[in-house]
Amino acid sequence: MEKDVLDDSVVPDIVRLAGDDGELALHAAGWSGSLRLRSGDLAWLLTVSDGRVGGPVGDDGRSDSTEHITIAGTADMWAKLLQSVPPAPFTDPFGARFAGMDVTGGPLTASRHLAVRRLAELARHAANGTNPWPAPLPNRSRHGQHDAAVGRYIHLDLDGLDHRIYYEEAGSGIGLLCQHTTGSDARQWR
Repeated sequence: MEKDVLDDSVVPDIVRLAGDDGELALHAAGWSGSLRLRSGDLAWLLTVSDGRVGGPVGDDGRSDSTEHITIAGTADMWAKLLQSVPPAPFTDPFGARFAGMDVTGGPLTASRHLAVRRLAELARHAANGTNPWPAPLPNRSRHGQHDAAVGRYIHLDLDGLDHRIYYEEAGSGIGLLCQHTTGSDARQWR
């Protein structure tokens, strides 16, 4: 039998990372209740107090809180969810529902939905021993150096009308279209 990825050694790390995570605290703000992680027959009950995750505490299978959410799945489902690069649909617990994982309880507001997704990301980092915090890239530009992007206009005849469209080129590959306005006051035209 394969060892459970979600176990007593990983759950305290999840709680530690959750306690230090501003994104989770922001999405869980105002939530006081509990969150149960269930992997097969194993379960851990985490407390949530005004958005701060604590615990784990003993789990008797019940919760007195009306604001309780459970994430439940088999050990195999948790193993996929907690892979450093998870396969589809295990990128988050809500996607994993399509493969049989359960997310129940509530109320599951939009912000709690985001909090549960972030907790799953933190669990992935805890299971893999990786750092969940963003690492900014070093500033590679030099003072007074021109940027690689080049802005240009192109004229397109669309339905008999001449349209002058601004675009930027930077590098190669597939371009992304970003719509923005190019003025800074009420004189700009859309």
